Amino acid sequence: MFYGEWYKRIKEYDKIILFDFVVFQDEQLLFNIAKKAPESRRFIYYWNIIKDEARYVHRKELADKTGFSLYHYDHGNCERFNMKFNTIMYYEGVSLPERPATADLLFLGFVKDRGSKLNNLYRTIQEAGFTPRFVIVKADAEAKKYPFEFHDRYIPYMEYLDMVAESRGILDIAQENQDGFSMRVMEAIFLNKKLVSTNTALKDASFYDPANILVLDSDEVTRDQIAEFFASEFHPYSEDVRRYYSIGEWVKRFQ
Repeated sequence: MFYGEWYKRIKEYDKIILFDFVVFQDEQLLFNIAKKAPESRRFIYYWNIIKDEARYVHRKELADKTGFSLYHYDHGNCERFNMKFNTIMYYEGVSLPERPATADLLFLGFVKDRGSKLNNLYRTIQEAGFTPRFVIVKADAEAKKYPFEFHDRYIPYMEYLDMVAESRGILDIAQENQDGFSMRVMEAIFLNKKLVSTNTALKDASFYDPANILVLDSDEVTRDQIAEFFASEFHPYSEDVRRYYSIGEWVKRFQ
């Protein structure tokens, strides 16, 4: 009952792809699927950076026992943990409501240990004559000293999309040593938004365009950089780029 109708028809599927967080919640699911659908090709897709190596080793053993291949969206994690690579993806059916832009750069997330960096960028954007909107969820007292917008609850995705509709650009903060592209990168591509990111791997991406993407490869960004970036004309991404990162093409890359 928990998994719904697809689980009742599981023998019909050629490919079964589990996201990492599903496995984190229910490791027994691997054994159940292997038993119920022995002819299906089975995969686990990690779209979280691996921080607990011991837990990964344990889950790798379970995957080997049950015939699941492991994929990751980050090249560094693939090399370190001997996993196969597949990109992040996005649903091309998502569209934004028509809204006037009230902000130039949107950030939604946790402060964690990056409060001072976010604050410096926030002020630089303001000093350059543009409008940042940094929305912080589940903030502690230390984080609330910054001039951001705070929410005590998680923001539903549809509500977040309303925020994106009202912003010209999205801020993407990569984790340390991350080279895989986040969902924020996909949102910028599919929703036609400018992107400011700390992921330096974006400069090597086939879709990289300095008019659309500003990569912060240091802790410092100047008002002139911000002004030049937001003054430049946005170049819509090609349908080939969107197709490559679509869910349909993503599924095909599992082999």
